[in-house]
Amino acid sequence: MKEFNFIKEIEEQIKKKVIFSVSNNNIDSIDLSLCNLTTIPESIFNLRKLKHLILDINNISTVPEEIGDLKLLEYLSLNYNNITILPESIGNLSSLNNLCFYDNDLIKIPESIGKLKSLESFQIPKNELKELPNSIINLKSIKRLYLYENKLERIPSSIGRLTSLTYLDLSANKLTSLPESVGNLKSLEFLNLNANKLEFLPESFGNLVSLKSLGLGINNFVYLPESIKNLSNLEKLTINDNKLKNLPDFIVKKTSRKKYLPFLKDISVSNMALPLELINKLRRRKSTFKFF
Repeated sequence: MKEFNFIKEIEEQIKKKVIFSVSNNNIDSIDLSLCNLTTIPESIFNLRKLKHLILDINNISTVPEEIGDLKLLEYLSLNYNNITILPESIGNLSSLNNLCFYDNDLIKIPESIGKLKSLESFQIPKNELKELPNSIINLKSIKRLYLYENKLERIPSSIGRLTSLTYLDLSANKLTSLPESVGNLKSLEFLNLNANKLEFLPESFGNLVSLKSLGLGINNFVYLPESIKNLSNLEKLTINDNKLKNLPDFIVKKTSRKKYLPFLKDISVSNMALPLELINKLRRRKSTFKFF
């Protein structure tokens, strides 16, 4: 018991020292993770030279409007908190290039998010989002967008304007379709659509010529569209746990695959009603086809 009290005392002392230090107006980086904070200390908003603010693994439920005063902020992380809503003032963080809200309770992203012209990485997985704001089309610098494990039912057609996007994770949502404009994401290299309710892909899908990794597992696909064979740079394809009863030649036949998908070396095909003869054939090529 004495040891426990001693540890708690040390934790409190460390916490006080860290928060006290923010009175230094020249400070440019703060990490207050695991400090059991319920609010963001007000004194932080006076640090106009702050560039990095990390407040992960606390009990913060609100982000005050004053966050918008940190105009030089480049990296903001509030992972593992209890935040439900973001203030409109977050759009004032014009220098921001990384924004992280992993595992919160966010139900909405404000329209002002579209003002973040410098934003390159937006991590907002494991929240309660049902839709994305229309202003997301203004994130012209965005390269990495993490939206997995939300409750998204649709993706706005305007997403096709995010032409700098290289990484998009939409897995574990409630998507039933994708907009045709997704084919405009010519720079996209990683696309995860696992664990949704998709039955088909748009015709434009074959335009994603930079794609290297594609996750289509745990959906409702009955067949794979021919457009996939146009993904000439594809290296990894996940199609397990679908309603596929057969696979196209450009996947199964080595000669066809080499012609259309020459870099494809990793294909997950488990838990599907494929013909036994085909399964046995694919099992003999275990270096390429995965059954787990």
